[in-house]
Amino acid sequence: MQNEEQNPPKIQHLDIDILQRKWSWWNVGAIFGLAAGMGTIFIGILLTLMMWLFKLDSIRISLQTVTNVLFYSAFPLLFFGAYCLDKIPQKPPQNFEQ
Repeated sequence: MQNEEQNPPKIQHLDIDILQRKWSWWNVGAIFGLAAGMGTIFIGILLTLMMWLFKLDSIRISLQTVTNVLFYSAFPLLFFGAYCLDKIPQKPPQNFEQ
């Protein structure tokens, strides 16, 4: 029990880093890559559903092109976000008195 109080879990250090603005470009890249990757997948799914439901031949080819571009761009964005997560410097645990 005393060991847990001396070494708090690592997730507690995240809010201290955010409050003290100890962000780096790796943090920004990770958030951007992961959020944009998930966003492109979500928008691509919505456009695919629209394409199936409305069956408009006039815009079907352009919607197909847009959804393909979104799905293909999701993987590099997710890889970039994961790479940035790996490069975030690991800090040794510190004892914070509250």
